[in-house]
Amino acid sequence: MACPPRSGCVLAAGHATLEQARHTPISSQGVPRRGLLRPLDGSTLVVSLDPGPLHTAAALRRPVIAFVGYSDPKRVGPHQWSQPLMVDAYGDPCEDYESCLAKRMDRMALITVETVLEKVATWRERYATR
Repeated sequence: MACPPRSGCVLAAGHATLEQARHTPISSQGVPRRGLLRPLDGSTLVVSLDPGPLHTAAALRRPVIAFVGYSDPKRVGPHQWSQPLMVDAYGDPCEDYESCLAKRMDRMALITVETVLEKVATWRERYATR
């Protein structure tokens, strides 16, 4: 399901996550960065489109499903070990682009709930403890 710009895509992804989660997800909205350390450190999976929690979780070596579309993920994406979980909307499928400073407006709207759920499945296969 592709979502048009400024639609309820983030809400739809949030609802899909809630339906599949064993534990209640924690929202970082409105939480100061210092207040994120403990919840992120205790997380088995972090889903983030905000670079603050994304990079904090990556620094704590927590798997991160990172939504990237506005900025070049080759420059601002998560560390290599969690790149299989990155949702890259910055480039078109199979596009081989050079790393750059250019911003790509409205690319986040290309992220689908299905794509996010595929990354959750990848996390389960590669990172989740049984």
